[in-house]
Amino acid sequence: MNATRADSLCFAVLGPVRAWRGAHELDLGSPQQRVVLAALLLRRGRPVTVAELADAVWGDEPPPAAVSVLRTYASRLRKVLEPGRDAGEPPRVVVSAADGYLARVPEGSVDLGVFERRVAEAKKLRATGAMSAAAGLLRAALDGWEGTPLAGLPGPLAEAERSRLAEERLAGWRPVWTPRSGSGVTVR
Repeated sequence: MNATRADSLCFAVLGPVRAWRGAHELDLGSPQQRVVLAALLLRRGRPVTVAELADAVWGDEPPPAAVSVLRTYASRLRKVLEPGRDAGEPPRVVVSAADGYLARVPEGSVDLGVFERRVAEAKKLRATGAMSAAAGLLRAALDGWEGTPLAGLPGPLAEAERSRLAEERLAGWRPVWTPRSGSGVTVR
């Protein structure tokens, strides 16, 4: 598989976990397999150990064959994300690393990274007094959300990340929307 095909992948975690190659949505498999992908994407290019993945998918009671099942999930994700990769060619997206895996995807290919970048840019605009531009950028950031983050995914990781991401979404409004003493919320 060449790099341009890998670069055309886009991922969503700010709603149901989804992936596209260009305009074509990919079938990411079972909810548990999507938990593995979500764990890798949320780690942003840093390795996730097999033990962390087992905890993400099953919590404190992984099945006896957890390691084997996780290897199967990783293999299936590789086939979906890199369908043209030759058998002898090393994976480029879901990569083995130490005692686990990592996802090699550009930051701008994951909706969460886009959201965070827009919020950071809005904060900078607010600091320069460009309130209208900051508000527009925040609206664009929030437009990327497709409902509940990691919707439909089971397991402790999805539950914890849903809470964290909901907080991050609320915090996104703080750069521009601030309380005014005695009168609700006002745009500054």
